[in-house]
Amino acid sequence: MPEHRILSIDGGGIAVLMSLLLLRRIEKARPGFLAAADLLAGTSAGGFSAIIIASEPDPVVGLESAIDFWLETPILSPRARHLIGGLLGVRSMYSHAELRAALIRALGNKRLGELPRKVMVAAVQLDGGQGTPGGRRWQPRALSNEPADRAKNEFLDTPAVDIALRSGAAPIVWPIYQGYVDGGLFANDPSMLVLSRVLRARLEASRRGRHARRFLEDIALFSVGEGQSPHYLPVKNAAWGWSQWLLRPHLPGALLELAMESAGEEISEQCRLLLGEDQYFRLNPNTTIPVGRTGLSHGSRMHQWERQVAAELSNPLADAQGKAVVEGDTYHLGKALNWIDRSSWLPSSSGVATGTA
Repeated sequence: MPEHRILSIDGGGIAVLMSLLLLRRIEKARPGFLAAADLLAGTSAGGFSAIIIASEPDPVVGLESAIDFWLETPILSPRARHLIGGLLGVRSMYSHAELRAALIRALGNKRLGELPRKVMVAAVQLDGGQGTPGGRRWQPRALSNEPADRAKNEFLDTPAVDIALRSGAAPIVWPIYQGYVDGGLFANDPSMLVLSRVLRARLEASRRGRHARRFLEDIALFSVGEGQSPHYLPVKNAAWGWSQWLLRPHLPGALLELAMESAGEEISEQCRLLLGEDQYFRLNPNTTIPVGRTGLSHGSRMHQWERQVAAELSNPLADAQGKAVVEGDTYHLGKALNWIDRSSWLPSSSGVATGTA
């Protein structure tokens, strides 16, 4: 039976609602699945969710709070001055005032070190300061209340709300927050990040010269993605500029999508090779209904454009939210449940509760 179980949740904006609904169904089919996790990891929206789950002694209660958060919070509240400034490229598209207020309602004034469960989120620090190894520079960070970080006492006194917002400060969409931006820039799937940090802590606690591979045998890692819709670019040779890479009508932001999806696939492959099929599982549905990250939907006919924009400016994520709920409530979980049973994530005494979800 694994002695260290890690539950990892990808970033992906409102699409994380699908991930949380999948976890709710897994918990219903295999009671105790969430409580068995020794460490929760997340990036951006997944980081928000991981922190909310970790804020409750009973992670099932935390999961329900996270689901309510994404169902009820007006994540994107357009204001004319923000949208105009964003379109002109002189400020972020949205303010995080409503988002921060919603996080305070969910987390209160709890500090990271006060959370009853272990959690780690990804963020990028724009200025590491004078003491940064190799000189002053920006750097990826893992913000955590893990025991290895407690000795440094670096983040434990920071409000959990601020830790979450550091992880989710997506450039252009949201303002920079306390010197940090979105961890999705380097680890939208935080699985390899959290695995490497666990191994580093074990190495530091062991005798000098041991190799990390000796510490893999008792780790189980369950990774939940945001869902993947097939994207492709039927291009052989083309001298594309920024407008083609960023403003193509059928796939705006293609460069960002390409970078994030390719990195995520490689992270999954690395984890699978390191841990093996019995210790690693990736739940990342091939969604039958595309679930967008943020912003306007694509492919509308021109005569529908004004009506679509008006509706989406009033609630930009309503359509994506509905699609996330559909996928989260209907995707078949047989393979995930079979892996949970095979990996001994749960003690054998807990049994198999309610079928295959």
